[in-house]
Amino acid sequence: RWGTPFTASIAVTGKGLVYVDDSGRPMMLPGLAPGAAFDNRKEGFTLTRSGETEFIVEWRDGSTDKFVRTPSADSWLPHGYEGVNAMRLGGEPLIAQRYTLSRVQGRDGRGISIDRFPEAEPGQVLIRVRSDEGQLIEAMRDEPPQLSADESSEPIRIGRVEEVRSNGTRLCHVRYEYAAEAAAALPRDCAGALPTRYNLVRQTNLVGSERRYEYRHHLLTSYTTYTGFAHI
Repeated sequence: RWGTPFTASIAVTGKGLVYVDDSGRPMMLPGLAPGAAFDNRKEGFTLTRSGETEFIVEWRDGSTDKFVRTPSADSWLPHGYEGVNAMRLGGEPLIAQRYTLSRVQGRDGRGISIDRFPEAEPGQVLIRVRSDEGQLIEAMRDEPPQLSADESSEPIRIGRVEEVRSNGTRLCHVRYEYAAEAAAALPRDCAGALPTRYNLVRQTNLVGSERRYEYRHHLLTSYTTYTGFAHI
């Protein structure tokens, strides 16, 4: 799975919590009532539910990550709470309330703040990241070249990431291109039952160099680096 420092999240279910770190790795944690905390000695952090709408992850070095309730990010755990652990037998799909990362702060009190705009239209700001030093980065919603018959079915994706400079000019650091997964790549008995799935197929950096990705059954099978080297 793809993961970045800004896609870390916490999912709340009736069976427990799922903390997804910045690498995309999920961890099963016990449920917490407001005001309660859990010390995860193995991973080196303490998770505190500071209120109904907020969680705080405090690391051993004194840095903290704040997560806030984001109803628009609610989603399903397709294999249930138990299925988060690949070594366990999965269960029935389970709805999860999502808390997304809103603030990363070092022990000196400085850090970055993250704002999300789930109602953004194609081409508008989807995520805004602002550092305490004044650097501003904006992730823009993807503008698909061809919309499906039901425009609302188009998933929300990042199309490009831009730096907004102090003089108001913008510098695009990276662009992303996606493609719908062909029905032939899906199992025959469910090709018509599943919603359309999209894969990241190309990433272009500031100087125009590209990375390309290929998939099978929504799983990455090969990719090329900016220098053209292929990994299979």
